[in-house]
Amino acid sequence: MTRLVQCLVLFLLAPVFAKAQPNITLPEPDHLSAYPIGINDISYPRVQYEVTTRYNGRPLILLLPYEKPPHPVIVFNHGRPFQMPSDRPMGVNKPLVEQVLKRGWALALPVRSGYFLDDHRDREIIKCWEPGYDEFVAAGTSADNDVSDVINYLSSLEIIDAENIIVAGTSAGGFASIASLQSNDARIRGVISVNGGRCGKQGYNVGGVHHITRYFETIAVSSQSPVIFLAGSLDETIPEETTYQLFEAFKRARGDKEVWMQTNPRGTHSFSSMDKLFGRAMDRLTRH
Repeated sequence: MTRLVQCLVLFLLAPVFAKAQPNITLPEPDHLSAYPIGINDISYPRVQYEVTTRYNGRPLILLLPYEKPPHPVIVFNHGRPFQMPSDRPMGVNKPLVEQVLKRGWALALPVRSGYFLDDHRDREIIKCWEPGYDEFVAAGTSADNDVSDVINYLSSLEIIDAENIIVAGTSAGGFASIASLQSNDARIRGVISVNGGRCGKQGYNVGGVHHITRYFETIAVSSQSPVIFLAGSLDETIPEETTYQLFEAFKRARGDKEVWMQTNPRGTHSFSSMDKLFGRAMDRLTRH
């Protein structure tokens, strides 16, 4: 009798469960050996779907929340590994997943040209021992092209809200995120650079920051999307004073319009020390 009651309850609730599940079409998965679908060693309780696919021939990991689509999306740019080419695939940062998906946003993690077992030529190389201005421009332009390809791909998906796209990144990915503004894409709601830059202290000592400052100024003049620079006071790779110098130059060139900087006194170059500040930056752009 109990079994009969259980079956009857399930039968009556079936339409409710069916209605609760949105009818969505996921992008076609790409079974890449270096980027397996599903990362079994990490649990993502807020992730409903994880798909590894390709944008313009390059790998893209897409994490989708449980909220009803279409989803706003964060395009998050990875940093640069200590050794190139890297012999391991890009990892997924759990604090990043938590901050993004608990706000109901999707998270797109693209692999830019030449990185992480990708067969495209690395166009972001900078000779950090003696960097030239043109190298920063070339690296930034390559990143801008990749981000544009990602946005075009995501905009073609019905599950993505193409009018709510934030571009972000950490370290070299922060540099890439600012560089993505040179296309002046109106679909970019805002940009968050987390400890963004190139060449670290080494680049600073040989004029690299001067070149980045000059490059960012040219981008700021023609771009319109709001920008937030995040810095960690304990960051020894891209020091807080470097981020402040880039922020001031960008803000001055933009005419003091919609450019902010926020600092974590305990933040280092690791994103896991900056995740909560990143979440608040997301909130600021969402309210804007």
